[in-house]
Amino acid sequence: MAEALLFLRIIKTIIGLLGVFNNGLVIVVIAKVEFMHSKTNAFIFHQAVIDFFGSLLLFLQSNIPNPAPVPETTAGQLLCRVWIGDALLWLLFVTSTFNLLGLTVERYVAIVFPLRYYSFFSRRPTTAIMISSWVIGLILKSYSFIIYNIVDGVCQFQRVSVSHVMGPLLICLQYFIPAGMMLFFYIHITISLKRCALRVAPPPAFLTKPGPSAASTSTGTTGMKKTCPSDSINLCTSGASNTFEDKAVRPINYAVNDQQDSLLRARRNTFKTLVIVFVVFLVCWSPSQITFFMFNLGWLKLDFSGPLNVFSTFMVAANCCVNPIIYGIKYKQFQRGVRYLFCGRRGHEELPRP
Repeated sequence: MAEALLFLRIIKTIIGLLGVFNNGLVIVVIAKVEFMHSKTNAFIFHQAVIDFFGSLLLFLQSNIPNPAPVPETTAGQLLCRVWIGDALLWLLFVTSTFNLLGLTVERYVAIVFPLRYYSFFSRRPTTAIMISSWVIGLILKSYSFIIYNIVDGVCQFQRVSVSHVMGPLLICLQYFIPAGMMLFFYIHITISLKRCALRVAPPPAFLTKPGPSAASTSTGTTGMKKTCPSDSINLCTSGASNTFEDKAVRPINYAVNDQQDSLLRARRNTFKTLVIVFVVFLVCWSPSQITFFMFNLGWLKLDFSGPLNVFSTFMVAANCCVNPIIYGIKYKQFQRGVRYLFCGRRGHEELPRP
């Protein structure tokens, strides 16, 4: 299987270079462009930093030859367990997963519970979530330090007595549970956005001049106030004539509706971008995690140099460089940020807003 391993090395090298460039661009744009400084973009920035180092490590591991034989010393054991055994690389991959989960939670709270957003996502909680993603990654991947060992000068994977329990458990914790949580959040966000779209649409009753019966129930001789539903964005007035109300309130309603509609479209654009990121994450991670889940349960014999492992490893590695491409195609605020960075204010203004 030397050809397969050579092919994997070439692919990893290409992915590593693309990931370094693409994620480096995301880092620079978000860091340099002031209007990109938001909580959502802070998570995207953190994601790009993790994927940048993951891509760099992928490139270095593919092109720096390992010593042969690997010395059976403390340094050799550390090299085997951390570098050759990919523990450091998978630490970055898993940390990226939990940062994506944090980004999903941030969008979930912002859209579904907007009144609680600023109490939940101030600077300190946001920083704590990002740090937690690293801590969780370190805890979960510490298992990788004990499943590699030097045998006759070669760093090899070895089963331990608890592999049939720890292996599936860790895969559930690092993949199936986060993926299930993100799926739930995105479904709930979709429902919430549809409800928002219905509330933003102006009710037909406010678009026509009220008749005599409507006037008597709103601002007629009884002097009672005109009321509107609590979830309506239209403005209501009282103590004024029907003619004045029809002329003055409707333009204000249109302005408010336009502002709300613009905000809703921006939220939808960010949401659609992150849904694509999530779907790509599932596509890239599922082959590897399902394969290793079955391998640890003894349901599958895995050849670590075989085509199945080569393909699944390639898919996980590809996830490092694909997110910036999605941002460039779908995320309109990032597009404006790139245009602003390279073309200045004029280029930023020329690009259509969402």
